[in-house]
Amino acid sequence: MSTSQCAVYQVKETPEYRDIRFRSYEKLRSEGKSVSIENYQQVYIGRIQPGETPADIKIRLQKQRPKNFKGHSIGCSDVLVITDEGKTTACYINKDGFIIVPEFLTIKSSSDTRLSIDTTGYEIEGKKGTWLAQDYILMNEKKWFLMEHEEYGTRAAYVILSEDILHLIR
Repeated sequence: MSTSQCAVYQVKETPEYRDIRFRSYEKLRSEGKSVSIENYQQVYIGRIQPGETPADIKIRLQKQRPKNFKGHSIGCSDVLVITDEGKTTACYINKDGFIIVPEFLTIKSSSDTRLSIDTTGYEIEGKKGTWLAQDYILMNEKKWFLMEHEEYGTRAAYVILSEDILHLIR
């Protein structure tokens, strides 16, 4: 995708998540907890300027919260997922900076294997051959991966995988 965008994820606001909300990364890790998308909800998605840094985005969102920002003021324990120049990075907002958390971008597929932008050799039930993740986008609070056939490339129909559904585009 050529669009530069960012999404903000905040810890779900239910009682069972209170022990991870607003925690520093070090505190979470010392308690044996990880930064998992299952504990978060997307509260914002929007375009960014190419090359905009996590610090730039955080400052911009703190100064003027967009109308479609559904959460509390951006801060510690939030995750910024930035897609810029075809690369997607998840950054945990820590008390004194940002920590890249690649595990945040990894989801479980229906076949119990991990799916990420680096996925290759992926087998899809009912489809011949193996597939690789060609691209990735955040849309409607879900991660969608564009899968390309490893042998036939663009000559075969793409497959789009999300967290819970398999779709075929012809």
